[in-house]
Amino acid sequence: GARGGQGGSADGGAGAVNAGPGSPAERGETDTLTDELYDHDSDWDVVDAALRVARRRGVEPVQVALAWLLSRPAVVAPVVGFTKVGQMDAAAASVDLVLGDDECAELEAPYRPHAVRGWLGGAVRLPGISS
Repeated sequence: GARGGQGGSADGGAGAVNAGPGSPAERGETDTLTDELYDHDSDWDVVDAALRVARRRGVEPVQVALAWLLSRPAVVAPVVGFTKVGQMDAAAASVDLVLGDDECAELEAPYRPHAVRGWLGGAVRLPGISS
């Protein structure tokens, strides 16, 4: 991929727990769909922007991502998964983080839309979500 790769972690995180025959980690060795969909330079540029904003604000990058998501008019409640209590605390703190227009613009500038794959086929447009 561009700069990333399949999920899991080198430090014994989720990838290590799910290792073994037929596991998601093993499937990641041959299934390139995730990389094809989400491992582009522009995706990593968005991650870099979130890291910059987080560093300036003194918060976790996930807080920046969730604060941006919560600022979108069409988003009612993001679905977030946790594997550690600290992740839940960081996500909860994002509710109080309000990003400025300049910060939102910085996060959005590198984004490039992806082709829609699957049954939606681009037929559905949500209010407040530009394409």
